[in-house]
Amino acid sequence: MQSQVYVGPLVDAVLAGLEKRYGGVLAFDNSSEANDMILSSVTHPFFKLRWVPGDKIDNVRQRFLQAVSIASISLELQQLDKSDEPVDTLACEDFFVFNNSSKNNAQQVRETGTIEALSYLEEGETKLKVLQKYPLVQALFKKI
Repeated sequence: MQSQVYVGPLVDAVLAGLEKRYGGVLAFDNSSEANDMILSSVTHPFFKLRWVPGDKIDNVRQRFLQAVSIASISLELQQLDKSDEPVDTLACEDFFVFNNSSKNNAQQVRETGTIEALSYLEEGETKLKVLQKYPLVQALFKKI
């Protein structure tokens, strides 16, 4: 019983420190810092959604899907910027593409990101090398 007297303040201090540092994450609040920490855990193949309480899984999954969609659009824009072709040439080539779909390119890129993100979440492999199969998730993992 005497050990509780000595260890009690230490336990209280450690718990207060954890709450101060990770309180936003554990409360799943929408601050930028908490969101980055949550996404960094989800993008790590070992953790994914394992640590998320059942009532918060849908919220965290939506955050992750949104982040991957944004990353996919950002990556697409970077690739367009690196393109050596003049804009007029790209516009002329698009003129001759006959696509029955009314979806624009940004929507298709977003959907591709969503499909990749959902596939990643379903992946059973927990080693980091699995990120090579999911370049958008890998880019997000490296960014955060």
